[in-house]
Parts: sequence; C-alpha cells; structure tokens
Amino acid sequence: MGAETPEQVGELMEAAYRAKNVEAVADLYEEDAIFAAPDAGFTAIGRAAIVDRVTEMFAAMPELETVYDPPELSAVVGNHAFFHYTSSTRFSLSDGAQREMRTRTTTIAHRGADGFWRFVLDHSSAP
Repeated sequence: MGAETPEQVGELMEAAYRAKNVEAVADLYEEDAIFAAPDAGFTAIGRAAIVDRVTEMFAAMPELETVYDPPELSAVVGNHAFFHYTSSTRFSLSDGAQREMRTRTTTIAHRGADGFWRFVLDHSSAP
C-alpha cells in the first residue's frame, strides 16, 4: 500500500518505524531520494543506500519511539508537498543506554506516475 496523500507518507513512515519494517520505510522514498541527518553523520542517496542506513539504525536501536509535533509549515503545490516539523525521539542503544533527542525535519514528497506519494528529500537536524 502506498501513500495516497502527502500527509499519509508521514503516517505510513511512522507505522513502518514502529514495526521496524525496513522495506516499508524504503517504499516511501523515491528511487533517487535523499535521506540526511548531518548531525548524526550521514547522508543516504538512493533507495538502496536508505535501506542500508535504516537497517543499521534499527540494529543499533532495539527500542525506538518518535513523537511528531504538528507541522510548523506545509504546502502542497501540484505533485509536490513540503513539510517542516519537529519531533522527539526516545531510543535505547544495543548496549542498553537510553537516549532522547529533538529534531527539526524538512521533507519534500512527490506524487509519482502511479499516484502514490513518496519522499524525495528527508532532512533532519538539531533544532
């Protein structure tokens, strides 16, 4: 199942992260998408690199919970959508250490020829 609205991309992404379903996460990115978190030290370009990065993240964080704030800015223009929001993430590392962080995220989604929305850009940084 794909995202039928720009907002649904985020909802499906949240569900995929909760389920730790790497393939469901990857399906929400366009083939040449960019997934970047410079503060965390990575930029993944392309769906294959995103799969590798998300797989590493899920392995390093056995517990992961994110709470998203409502978008501060958003716009949908034709087949493109822009969202800017903050979130809080609580996670445990494989050594048992607990962490919490706030992030500011900007995403751009695109409606493809199949009618489904996917991220072309997903960029997070410290607020």
